Amino acid sequence: MVTVHRCILTSLCIAATICCHSEAAESAQERKEAKAQFTATTVPGRVAVKQSKMLRQWLADGTLGGEEEIVFCFRIHGKDHWYGNFAYYSAEMPVPKERFFKKEDGLLWAYGEGGALCKLNLRTGKVTVLLHDERGGFRDPHVHYDGRKILFSYRPGGTHNYHLYEINIDGTKLRRLTDGPDDDFEAVYLPDDSIVFVSGRSHRFVNCFYTRVSTLYRMNGDGSNIHPLSSNVEHDNTPWALPDGRVIYMRWEYVDRSQLDYHHLWTMAQDGSGQSIYYGNQHAGTAMLDAKPIPGTGKIIASFNPKHGRPEHMGALTIVDPGRGPDAPEGAARLVKGFFRDPYPITEDAFLAVGVPGMAVIDGKGQIEYIYRLKGSNGQMTCHEPRLIRARPRELLHAPRTDPRVVYHGARAGNRAGRTRRIGLFRGARLAVPVLCCIGRKQHVG
Repeated sequence: MVTVHRCILTSLCIAATICCHSEAAESAQERKEAKAQFTATTVPGRVAVKQSKMLRQWLADGTLGGEEEIVFCFRIHGKDHWYGNFAYYSAEMPVPKERFFKKEDGLLWAYGEGGALCKLNLRTGKVTVLLHDERGGFRDPHVHYDGRKILFSYRPGGTHNYHLYEINIDGTKLRRLTDGPDDDFEAVYLPDDSIVFVSGRSHRFVNCFYTRVSTLYRMNGDGSNIHPLSSNVEHDNTPWALPDGRVIYMRWEYVDRSQLDYHHLWTMAQDGSGQSIYYGNQHAGTAMLDAKPIPGTGKIIASFNPKHGRPEHMGALTIVDPGRGPDAPEGAARLVKGFFRDPYPITEDAFLAVGVPGMAVIDGKGQIEYIYRLKGSNGQMTCHEPRLIRARPRELLHAPRTDPRVVYHGARAGNRAGRTRRIGLFRGARLAVPVLCCIGRKQHVG
């Protein structure tokens, strides 16, 4: 890999048919018939695993840890900004026809219809359809630590919102975790089996556009105790757990900075505290999305989208070494030419990703071999988010620093419940902000 110096970094900157409610559960025969409509012979692409020399080598030398299946999604490719692929537009007249998919219930909708959640055997090339929905949508599969179940986001056909679901890797025991009038997606497990995810529950729209804002939330593994982790006025997206337990994510810095230029990597503790820069915040013009840790290296890989980002997060696959410094241009190295999305690191020398032709395997030298080819463009069915199905170690579990349920206990004599008084101050190198105050009868952390 060639080190990305300032000029290169600058160029990057420029440059289910299955109903999920128990009261309407389908019979086993109906499920079988639904899946039969979307089999390995009818999925919109061609499997090419047997033609991949790289993949055969990985299977032989243990790179895949003895595993040989991946999970991925099919859905209609988004047509708008990287964040414009869910929910609806706030207005009709200013939105060009080429951006939205349909008008229904008096609103313009940003999602396409049709998709599936699938498995691909990397040795045999067999595609197994776990769920299929001709009018629904699937996205963001995430494999549990034990390798036995998958967390994903699903919008059932005939509905407008994505919600979080789990399913066993054999397609059994489908269950819904969230519901309501807002979209929930980009969910990942935390080491205590709680879940951090992205949601439109803040009920905000992008300040300079017509689509919904999504920020970070956390909940228990059964879908209870949903509460916010971030309160950004714009998007916080694509969270993932780092080995030390921090959550890495993309934060859109908007207020007092720029409408379009600052979408960089931040981290937070598992309870939302300790939000801080991870990489790139002093370099305008790149949206750094889908960051994930590369096992055993202390580095991450992300999709560096040029300027204000591209549909479905297509960008330059870039490896970041945070040890070089949070803004050091030499800390970022582009892995491969061309634009890809959904990077998934297996080792420092083995990655899954999706390019325009389809799903690919990529080695540490930037060599590419496509293992699933299809035509990918706006308005067409494309594949997304390949993840290796395997058990993996849990990240470090953080002790909570905040608890939204805590009531005021009288931190100082004379402070009665119902009064507002600043009682704590945190001073850092660049800031001095209140972190604890009493408002009414509840304790609030700032």
